This record gives sequence, structure tokens and C-alpha cells, in this order.
Amino acid sequence: MYFKPSQEKSDGNIALLRELFNKTVDTPQQYEILYAPHAYTRYLWVFKKRVHENYLLGYNLHNHSFALFSFAYEQGMFLSGPVEYFTRNDIQSFSCDFFGTHILKLRSNKTFRFSIVPYTTTEYVVALRQEEEASALLTALKAI
Repeated sequence: MYFKPSQEKSDGNIALLRELFNKTVDTPQQYEILYAPHAYTRYLWVFKKRVHENYLLGYNLHNHSFALFSFAYEQGMFLSGPVEYFTRNDIQSFSCDFFGTHILKLRSNKTFRFSIVPYTTTEYVVALRQEEEASALLTALKAI
């Protein structure tokens, strides 16, 4: 069974993610951030492997702009992928599948799969609490 992380651990992890976001994104101060993990099982013949993908989603609800990038945690360092900038008008659809995975489709034919959850546990790379951020973002995206 997994439990919510302590507020101290969560605050420390949010600070680490904010630092990564600030290094990766142009004008990071304008965004609120949300950790959006995605875990799935990949089957290779008779073997199965649990795969974790990690995204940081920056959002500004005042001007409806977003910044999204993937990241990995390897050998004590955060490594980030390319940043995808988009606005609310660039979003073709936003939905949730049967398993609770959110699917974001952009008009540029790019698709991202991730979970917007109020807290994550030690099962993921970063354990944190983000109840308010998750609620605000889901409310804004469901209006699309």
C-alpha cells in the first residue's frame, strides 16, 4: 500500500522540479507547474516491463499557455527532453481513458499521455502532493 508523502518531502521535491523547470523553459516565472507521470506495462514476447514516463506541465491559466516536457532521473541528475509550448487554441482534444490516463492531442498531431493526480507516491520518480494544482488544471482543461 502506498501513502501520501509528508508535506516536508513533497515541498522538497516540488522545489527540485521547479529548479528543473526553471532551467528548461523560457520565462518559467509565468507558469505554475504540475508533475504528470505515466506508467504502463510493455510486453515483449513472454516478458513484461513496467515503464514510467515523467512529464512536467507548466500552465498559465491567465493567458492559457502551456509548456510540457519529459524528464528522467538518472544517476542522481534530472535530464529533460525538448519543451513543447502550446496555447489553449492549439489543443485539439483532452480526454481521459478507462484507466485514468489523460490524453492530450494537439493540432500539430502530437499526442501526450499522462496522469494528473493529486499526489504521487514512492512508486514514481518524485513523490509529492499537488491537490490544488491538479484540481485547477483539470477544471481549466475540461472547459476545452
